[in-house]
Parts: sequence; C-alpha cells; structure tokens
Amino acid sequence: MATKSVISHRAYDQRGKQIFVAVATFIICSQLQLIQMSIPKEKAQWEDAEVDAFLDYLISQRSKLAGTNFKEPTCNEASLKIAGLKKSGPVKMASHCKVKWAGLKSTYNAIEKYCNRSGCHWDRDRGASIQGEAAVESVWSEFIQASSGKSMKLFKNTGWRFYSKMEQILP
Repeated sequence: MATKSVISHRAYDQRGKQIFVAVATFIICSQLQLIQMSIPKEKAQWEDAEVDAFLDYLISQRSKLAGTNFKEPTCNEASLKIAGLKKSGPVKMASHCKVKWAGLKSTYNAIEKYCNRSGCHWDRDRGASIQGEAAVESVWSEFIQASSGKSMKLFKNTGWRFYSKMEQILP
C-alpha cells in the first residue's frame, strides 16, 4: 500500500508542477504583451508620391469599397504596392494605410461639406480662394471654427492635390 500512495503523491506533485508552469507561462506572456503595447509605434511619414500611388491603387480597387472603407486584404495589397516608394519612416503596413485613408477621407469630406454650403466656393488649384470680401471671410471663419472644418485651414488659398483622385474613389 505504501508504494501506491507514493505513486499517487508523485502524480499529484507532477500535476502541480504542470499547473505552475502553465500559470507562469501565461503571466510572462501577458507581461510581454503589455510591454509590447506600451512601446510607441513609429508614425508613418508619407511622401506625395506614396499617396499618389496609394490612391491610384485604391482607384483600381474601388469595386472593393465596403461603404467608405477598404477591407484588410485591400490595405495589405496597397502597402505592398507602395513599398518601393518609401523615403523615410517605417515601412507602411496595412494599419498605416488604414490611418492614411481615414485622414484623406476626412479631408475630402470636409471639402465636400464646405462646397455644399450656400455661397461657398472651392477651386482645385486655389482652394476656397478667400481674398477679402467680409461676407465670404466670415463664412470661412465660421466653418473653420467648427470641429469638422479644422482640416480645411490649409486650403484657404491653396487647392488639395489629391481631390480629383479622392473624387474618383468616393461617390
């Protein structure tokens, strides 16, 4: 009988060691994941040539547009298409492409919102072309103050080079 209890005691000890190793592994993996999440990701730096190539690719894939966004496989493919154009910063991944698309879409939507206001002008070369009339200047200032218009500040007298490509992608 004594050998039977020694064997079951050893099995119990072995089982306890396995549980300990599993719990320790889980804790270590969790801590490594937290450390990895806290490391700042390098922000992508986009050159105009990269944005042009990115938009050209999206134009060719506009049938894959899901609402106003592209799905993960399209973003993965886009990142591969523009990889050779990188001048600085990290290699653009699908996540960078998604963020860039969101920013481009936001700018395009702000321009469209501005254009749809009564008495507002938009020109692809000169932007809003605000040059003085008090009424026009006040409409511009009011629009810029709104949170949805902040991205338009750059376009008071300058057009947006990506407007026509965005127009081809978004209905």
